[in-house]
Amino acid sequence: MEGLHARHAALARDLLGDSAHAAYLKLVREQLDELRSVVGEPDDPARTAAILAAGERLSAPLVALGLERLGLSASAVDAVDLISTDSTFPEARVDLEATRRRVEAWFSMIPGDVVPVVTGFIGRSDCGRTTVLGRGGSDYTAALLAEAVGATKLDRWTDVDGLHTADPRRFEGTGRFLYLLLEDASTWNETSRLGMHPQAFEPVRRAGIPVHVRSTRHPQGDGTLILPRRLAGVVRTHSRRTMKRASHRERGSGAQSDR
Repeated sequence: MEGLHARHAALARDLLGDSAHAAYLKLVREQLDELRSVVGEPDDPARTAAILAAGERLSAPLVALGLERLGLSASAVDAVDLISTDSTFPEARVDLEATRRRVEAWFSMIPGDVVPVVTGFIGRSDCGRTTVLGRGGSDYTAALLAEAVGATKLDRWTDVDGLHTADPRRFEGTGRFLYLLLEDASTWNETSRLGMHPQAFEPVRRAGIPVHVRSTRHPQGDGTLILPRRLAGVVRTHSRRTMKRASHRERGSGAQSDR
């Protein structure tokens, strides 16, 4: 516990001002006190899930306070209040309808100028215990929220610039996909080719929401745009019309210059 406290205290010291630093350290102490009580409980899946959730619950408030220092209004949100699940461990099944209702009610109450910072990969079971969504569960959380609030696009930030033909951290000379169809990406992901949560694309596929995979190390990069099939068709049609109009303008300009 002392190591966790020291680590987060150092991060807060580098990121926050004095008043926010003191407020965050108070929150860290409260979270660690709760974690100590959980660690003392009998070993079972619910206890393990609560321990795994501790990092998210310590990080989200730090990010929110950091955004506020930059002049934004931000609020840390614990996903256990939004994502409703069963008690299956280590990958809880999400109650989609209950989650949608919770997210819609929560989102309707957020002021338009507030940036919510939501914890990833955790939820709450019917009996009130913390649950986890499994490996890659933060992607699934983001997709569930995007579907419920009717987002126009989901940005997935990672440490590589988009999706590649193979893991660029392990292999040289991989090719990056400029764009993919969401239906294809979902199928590949179900066979573990993309290394994301197996259901990460299901909510956005249902809602027809495009996904943009981008890199935190190269935020200016193009990344990979993943488009629903019906939206990709609209984009292609619009592109053809735009190119045709541009071609007509160029021909018209050329004819005028000849005169």
